[in-house]
Amino acid sequence: MRRACKWHRSQGSSQELVEATARLSDEVKRLADRISEETQAVISRFAEQLEGSRAEWTDAINDGKARFATEVEQTRQATALLKSDAELALQQALTTSTQSVADLKLETQETLRLATSAATQVVADLKVGNPRDAPLKPPPPQPKPWQR
Repeated sequence: MRRACKWHRSQGSSQELVEATARLSDEVKRLADRISEETQAVISRFAEQLEGSRAEWTDAINDGKARFATEVEQTRQATALLKSDAELALQQALTTSTQSVADLKLETQETLRLATSAATQVVADLKVGNPRDAPLKPPPPQPKPWQR
């Protein structure tokens, strides 16, 4: 009978062991589920933060692109204005130079006309023998001091 009791007792211990193992298994399963949930929550938060960071970087990149495009356009406009101003200044300088050359040409032609007219008159006077334009006669010879 003792044997039966030991067997019965060992049967009771085995039953407790099975129950304890089942409870432990359930606890491990709940713990694994909780770890899985927490891991998913961390992954979700990280994904949200990553997406937020990605959106911030995308916004920063787009903002940088827009600023660069604005700078390029402003530079293009400034260059076009500078080119226009330079062309206008060159055109004005060319016009002024052309006018100066034309004025100088007219003045030179007038001077040459006057010089030609004066030279023609001198030649004509010399041919006619105008006394006022005749060469000066040498002064009469002066007596030498011993001839006085």
